[in-house]
Amino acid sequence: MSSFINKVLSDIHLVYPSVEGKKQTRDTQEFKVYNEKLEQKINEIIVGKVTPWSTFVQQVDQKFDKNLKDLGYIQFPSYIAKLALNSEINSDYSLETEIVICVSLLSAYYSVFFQDTYRLTKYGDGNDIPFLNIIYSELKRNTENDNIKKEIMELLQTNFPAYAFINHKTLFVHKFTRGFPFTEDASTEGYYPPYTPYTFLFDGFFKLENTTVLD
Repeated sequence: MSSFINKVLSDIHLVYPSVEGKKQTRDTQEFKVYNEKLEQKINEIIVGKVTPWSTFVQQVDQKFDKNLKDLGYIQFPSYIAKLALNSEINSDYSLETEIVICVSLLSAYYSVFFQDTYRLTKYGDGNDIPFLNIIYSELKRNTENDNIKKEIMELLQTNFPAYAFINHKTLFVHKFTRGFPFTEDASTEGYYPPYTPYTFLFDGFFKLENTTVLD
């Protein structure tokens, strides 16, 4: 295991000290910090405060003539955005290709990766349509979109100079078999380990099911 991955895992333990150990509780100083960061983010969004994230989103929106979905309102101490690149639909399935951009407020990390989402176009009454997410680092046959990702990375480095980049493999391949994010409660049926570094740092609601990770 590389020294960088060890550092990432160590930083996760600082935020969630009981990961891989006893049950995480919400009466800890760590949860207080977690909650304060979440509340601060939401309040800043409500009042329209200019932040490194809002500046970044504005720059991306102005630079690329593509649909940008800012999911910064997610109830987790992080920012997430998705830039739509391509979409297609046929009689069997629909496919949407996006660049996913994540910035953690719990630890100084960000990530950028491609995601293909496949959905069946014919399935029952249209409710709960099965989907498959495929996550990967580059579009080897599409230089234009790879360049877009590169430019996004440069904008992130400008707006978050103290942050380090985490590649998608580190985020999704490593798994914690014990411990759980503050968005979960091990005493309920909603407790679904294993969890990934992505779940702990960027989206506590993310589940590994229906996700395939490529190089």
